[in-house]
Amino acid sequence: MQRNVQVETNIFMNKMMGDIRLIKLIRDSILNMIFPRNISCAACDIDLDLNKVYRYRLCDTCLEGLGWIKGPTCKSCGGPLVQMTETGVCYNCDKTVSYLENCEACFDYSGIGKDLIMDLKYNRQTYLGQVLAEMMKDVITATYSSDIDLIVSVPLHRSRLRQRGFNQMDLIGGPLSEMVGIPYSDKALVRNRKTPRLKGLNRQDRKVVMEGLFSAQKSYVRGKRILLIDDIYTTGATMNACAKALFESGALNVYGAVLSVNFRD
Repeated sequence: MQRNVQVETNIFMNKMMGDIRLIKLIRDSILNMIFPRNISCAACDIDLDLNKVYRYRLCDTCLEGLGWIKGPTCKSCGGPLVQMTETGVCYNCDKTVSYLENCEACFDYSGIGKDLIMDLKYNRQTYLGQVLAEMMKDVITATYSSDIDLIVSVPLHRSRLRQRGFNQMDLIGGPLSEMVGIPYSDKALVRNRKTPRLKGLNRQDRKVVMEGLFSAQKSYVRGKRILLIDDIYTTGATMNACAKALFESGALNVYGAVLSVNFRD
């Protein structure tokens, strides 16, 4: 009897937390409609000329100051390839085995780009999901064309999802799906356990933490060509753990796209 009560309580609490997340997202959407963010620069808040068209809702200065990835890139992380190699991967990625067929990145993790990601994740600037999705769309359409059947993102553990109220990658994956006409699923990948924050962990420690961390739902990914998206590529441990899980559940190919690259040894 006591066990049944506990189960029912857990179900009720999970439903209540889901309702609270939905209410918060609706509230944020209403506020964004009443006080539209696209009349000012998404990065520096300077007023924008309503008669002028701006890319990614950024003023000319911020658009130019974003650390766009240009030139030859590493096929494992999408970062700049300073020196051409036989393998096509950079020095950092050459240290590990990649499960990604290819990876593309928008900008390096610094300055304006970093601020945009942090504002979305921690300052509840949810409208930035649309802005960042537009950036990712331009990168992937130039590379992947019609090679993708399904878009999935790196999932949060349910406890962190309750704490934050949303997965920032859902706010990017949804609009991205509409822009490119490819389905997006927030259920294809599951994070099996809660982990410590990865910030500050070295490459080997991250790899240990990631072991068996993710599982993929076969009904979503079997026989599919998957585009895996995330916000920051650091050592590649997270992206590779997700890609491995997708392959183990029958995915044909796994390609990657990230907003930013932040190298660590």
